[in-house]
Amino acid sequence: MTDKHLNLFYTYNRDTELIENNLTRAFIVFLSAVSGETRHRLLSALLEKSRKMTRNPANIARLDFTNACFALQANIDRSIPHKSSGKVLLTISTEPLDLSSRLIATEIAQPHEDNDERGFASVPDAWIYDDTYCILLEVKVGDYRLNIGQLHAHAKDWFGLSLEHLRSHHALCPVTWIDVLEVLDDIQKERACIHPVEETLLQHIKEFVGYYGYRLFVGIDFGALHAPPDFALAALLPSDSLIDKLLAGINLQDLKPPPDFILALTAQ
Repeated sequence: MTDKHLNLFYTYNRDTELIENNLTRAFIVFLSAVSGETRHRLLSALLEKSRKMTRNPANIARLDFTNACFALQANIDRSIPHKSSGKVLLTISTEPLDLSSRLIATEIAQPHEDNDERGFASVPDAWIYDDTYCILLEVKVGDYRLNIGQLHAHAKDWFGLSLEHLRSHHALCPVTWIDVLEVLDDIQKERACIHPVEETLLQHIKEFVGYYGYRLFVGIDFGALHAPPDFALAALLPSDSLIDKLLAGINLQDLKPPPDFILALTAQ
């Protein structure tokens, strides 16, 4: 798609377009629009990526997202997260929250005193929930890093729990936007969408995430490279030619042969 404005999630308001709120909204709208089967597969795969990265047990990844409900920011009945038996804090960012880091582990276990004197309630980015679980979603894009103090506030204000409690119960789940793209790409390659409209939605959300600078590395196509120039032919040009005047003093006969890109393509 060459014109970004043909994307379902892109608008003409360019000054504030690529902010985390818009990417969060696009992701939640996408999740709410696809079928229950596709939604369950996508979210389960994301949580499985988090589980493998944190080496947590698989209980969180077994949630059923077929009939999930969604909300943005604080637009949710506060009793839902407080009463839920399956409280989860899911983060999506450029760099994952490294729960194996001693520094981060210390910040999680020992919240700063300023967190208890904020005087205002935290505002999550989004919610994914049903009668058996409630996932609070905190999103960062670009160079913005996850703030441990903000996560402490989310856990306390909305779940009535400490962040350490969520971590120790394997309910603090970090993933990245590259993880999101990989899951979307897998679904697209396997043609797992059950309707052509879903395939369109999938392509649009992938493109919109890409507008924020996130791309999957798909390798280098050596077959698309142009043939290298034949410098030996240049050495045979008449001495009064323009190329001879421009390259005066350069002995083209001493040039090494050009690399063989065909061999590079087949090298193991």
